[in-house]
Amino acid sequence: MARVKGALMTRKRRNKVLKAAKGYWGAKSKHFKMAKQAVMKSGNYAFVGRKLKKREFRKLWITRISAEAKNNGMNYSTFMNGLKKAGISLNRKMLSEIAINDAAGGDPNKNINIHDTPDEIKRKMKKAFCPPEKEEEDTNPILMIAKYIIFPTIGRMDINRPEKYGGPVSYDSYEALTHDYFTQVDGKALLSPMDLKDGVADGMNKCLAPVAEYFEKHPENYNAMLDVLRKLGKL
Repeated sequence: MARVKGALMTRKRRNKVLKAAKGYWGAKSKHFKMAKQAVMKSGNYAFVGRKLKKREFRKLWITRISAEAKNNGMNYSTFMNGLKKAGISLNRKMLSEIAINDAAGGDPNKNINIHDTPDEIKRKMKKAFCPPEKEEEDTNPILMIAKYIIFPTIGRMDINRPEKYGGPVSYDSYEALTHDYFTQVDGKALLSPMDLKDGVADGMNKCLAPVAEYFEKHPENYNAMLDVLRKLGKL
């Protein structure tokens, strides 16, 4: 019976370790035994570093959210508890970005509020800034709403457009949405800014449907919220 040789895979594993140790000082990048130890320790340090980095960013996000909540007469825990009860699943990263980059400054005509009606949301969406250039993707508020709110919350986006403009279309991912939005055929985008706005408006209405249902069952809480917003000058 022929002897089974493992030299090929052994060499492959050794080269993989040496490749990971490339650039290490001295024998740590040339000798397999020392390189293996160095790579293992580096992996441990990298793991700890990622955890610490995540912890520091979480602290930063909480600080930003807390500061903005206090500016509106509310503490952090009350604000987060209110979001949870309202069924709004925005992560702290997105909330902190809203807190520091909300150029509207609380203008009810430029913000989407949880108590807005579906028609109000569509009206605000139609007036929103929505550049068609790929280079401005990260500063496109319509795309950011789709990326961070609609797809994480409901997992898809349905756009009901007339047949003469291509008919209804559905997207299961943000990547598929941006592909059609930035791809042009014969000088025209597969998905126009107006169609994107309509789809995002419908998606936001679906996301806020549980909130509307809650306020419909508890009108006293809705009126209390409006009183608070009036006192804060947000209405």
